[in-house]
Amino acid sequence: MNGSDDLISAVLVANESIASALEKPFRDVGLNFGTFELLAAVRSARGQCSQAQLASRLGIRPASLCEAVQIATKKGLVEQVPSASDRRVKNVTLTLKGEQAMKKAAQALSFLGSKIEDKISKRDLDDAVKTLERIGEIISPSVD
Repeated sequence: MNGSDDLISAVLVANESIASALEKPFRDVGLNFGTFELLAAVRSARGQCSQAQLASRLGIRPASLCEAVQIATKKGLVEQVPSASDRRVKNVTLTLKGEQAMKKAAQALSFLGSKIEDKISKRDLDDAVKTLERIGEIISPSVD
């Protein structure tokens, strides 16, 4: 293994550890990691995103997103509203229950972040963030 292989392996292990640590707090508010990602994408789009656009943002097939939206709708976390610009298109928005779930999820993220900050110096955390941001820039395809 070379240094970049070690780094990628460490990132994947850290990602799995974070997902595992968030499993129970997310479940306590009726979420799983996939539903959290969906709600985060919906929230960041501020109600101006169709299912097709959400699927693209999340990097998943539209059929998979459709199923996730149906489940989130049944749980009362999101709703579909007609687009103001094209009535044939339905935008996905968070409901009050979805907003509340995201606030509780944010508390879980904050708690986990505090736990990490208690064990790692600010300088090491800043270096890690910069490194991961740079990796994202290198790996992500450029937008033309």
